[in-house]
Amino acid sequence: MLRRNCRRIRSERGYTAVELVAVLTLAAVIMAIVGPPLARVHSRAKLRHAVDDLAANHSLARATAIQNGRVAELHIDPASNRHWVEVDTGGRKRLGIPLKGATTVGPIVWFRKGDLASNRTVLCFDPRGIPTTAGDCGPPDATIVFTLLDYKDTVRITGLGRLRR
Repeated sequence: MLRRNCRRIRSERGYTAVELVAVLTLAAVIMAIVGPPLARVHSRAKLRHAVDDLAANHSLARATAIQNGRVAELHIDPASNRHWVEVDTGGRKRLGIPLKGATTVGPIVWFRKGDLASNRTVLCFDPRGIPTTAGDCGPPDATIVFTLLDYKDTVRITGLGRLRR
């Protein structure tokens, strides 16, 4: 009798196909309800992160200009959705001829899966950290718009170089 009960218990282990289908259906319904709001939260977080990256590069450009005593440029490239900071490294000489060049400081930040639009491509800061229009630099006021799916976030940089979100 004990053997018969052990065989019956062994054969009753596991789940039936009906139970598995019920659990999978329940999981699919929960994901259909929770999925879209989570995707929206994720998109907004990525947008905020992109704006924070621009603010960090803006601060880095000002600090680099002050630290090195040279003009620092914040480059904004809407065509490739990226921005970075460069510092003029002119002043070096090779065979008595000054070399004009620039060194990238910090990361080149890409805004993937979204669009970046700006009315300026280069913002410059003089050795005091104040916006300047010298050389190839345009006016210091800029409007940068980040777009991801249906969400937009706008950053304005004033004529005095202040960043407004």
